[in-house]
Amino acid sequence: MNALENKQEVSELVAGLSRAIDLKKIDDIMSVFSEDAVLELEEGGKTVLSLQGKEAIREHLSLQLEKYDLMFHNTGESVVELIKVDQSANAVTSSFVRTRTNDPIVNTDECLYYKDSMVKVEGCWYLVKRKVQIVSKSVR
Repeated sequence: MNALENKQEVSELVAGLSRAIDLKKIDDIMSVFSEDAVLELEEGGKTVLSLQGKEAIREHLSLQLEKYDLMFHNTGESVVELIKVDQSANAVTSSFVRTRTNDPIVNTDECLYYKDSMVKVEGCWYLVKRKVQIVSKSVR
């Protein structure tokens, strides 16, 4: 597989992950994480959450998804850097995310970057690390 095809696969993985989050499909979300994956959340330049391992990530994301009756990603561009073609890659993706809770009604808008590190195993890309960097946040 050539570099362009690998970059396309990585971009599709990132976009598909955002869609799975919006639809609250936890099994689809978790299918892209490696067993030893790391998930970090950075806000205000500080790491406010760091999770290690697929089960810890699943538990956290499941609880978070329950809080919202609406989630919507407006995903911008992904800049994909292949470290080794057909083996490893990094991607940075901009996104605008709107969430809404119903009781009480609270809307949150976030501008963020997903900073992903991935490996390809047996023809499939997996996230080994995802850092969610919140650039701005508005709650109303």
